[in-house]
Amino acid sequence: MNTVPPANNPAIFNTTNCHETFPPNIPLFSALIVLIGAASYHQSVTTWNPHAGYIPSWTEGATVTATSNAKDAANVLDGDPNTHWQSGGVVPGKPDGTLESVTIDFGQVRPVGQVHTRHWAGEVGTATATQLYLSTDGKNWQNIATLDPTALHTVATILPKEIAARYLRLEHQMVVKDWNKAFIWEVKAYDRFGPYGQMEPPTQGHTTIKELLGVNGYWSFGTDKYSDELGPDGGPFRFKPVASHLRNYHDMTWDLKSPNDPIDFEKMAKGGGTPATEWLNWDSEYQVWHESAGMNVQASLQFYKFKPEDWKHPRKDGRRYAEAFTRHFGAKKRQRPGLFH
Repeated sequence: MNTVPPANNPAIFNTTNCHETFPPNIPLFSALIVLIGAASYHQSVTTWNPHAGYIPSWTEGATVTATSNAKDAANVLDGDPNTHWQSGGVVPGKPDGTLESVTIDFGQVRPVGQVHTRHWAGEVGTATATQLYLSTDGKNWQNIATLDPTALHTVATILPKEIAARYLRLEHQMVVKDWNKAFIWEVKAYDRFGPYGQMEPPTQGHTTIKELLGVNGYWSFGTDKYSDELGPDGGPFRFKPVASHLRNYHDMTWDLKSPNDPIDFEKMAKGGGTPATEWLNWDSEYQVWHESAGMNVQASLQFYKFKPEDWKHPRKDGRRYAEAFTRHFGAKKRQRPGLFH
């Protein structure tokens, strides 16, 4: 089964939505998709906002200091996964020379329930531990987590309860080895609800599971019989209690010997078959699916069996097929909802 759009979406095949003009030199594949998808889903294109839906981190607008290489410390707050802070090399004998850290000042006390860090202390043996601390005054620190110094992915530390803090420190405890270095890419802090905010209370859905579900099918449902020959327990009727959509993988080579051939679906409906299959009548499938079983019908037109060189006039021939398809199965011709929704 597959999840499909609710029933109130625009019809997939509807002759009133046919395109009248096409750009020049359109590629074969794109041309056929545009032409056959005569009434496709229309979606607006907007600029992607990577922060959409996220709650701002307490680190936004904060200040940061570092034990070394201070000029790059701000990289841990810039939201750019490609920038980072790199510590200076370890110098044995220097006071606290094995502790490398960044300290973030939120500017005011905040309730901290989650801290997300992306850090790395080099290869195994470069650091003994990575510690996470919180403080209200920048002098007295509370250790809230001991992290894996070799972690490369984002690590989410979720506290059992919120802690009021103004300062956050991420500290690498380096092994005493000349020029050992540690790295921090990003640090973010949130209240207990994290970057997505508090979950909204549950409400009863307006769409049933049946309205959401659909079935990917094929001609005859594996019975070698038209659906109008199947009993009430066969074919589309079997899925009617649990699904509202049926999709057929409509093979164009059943309709056409060559993509350059014209097709008359009205002739097919009267028993004349198609140019490629003399016994075929799609109405014996689609009409039953829609009108008897009450399904919303979709067709995925397949043309992969035709070779590129088979298409002599792709724009012209693709449009001719699409217009014939929508003229017969679409809503305009029938003066009522078409077979394809």
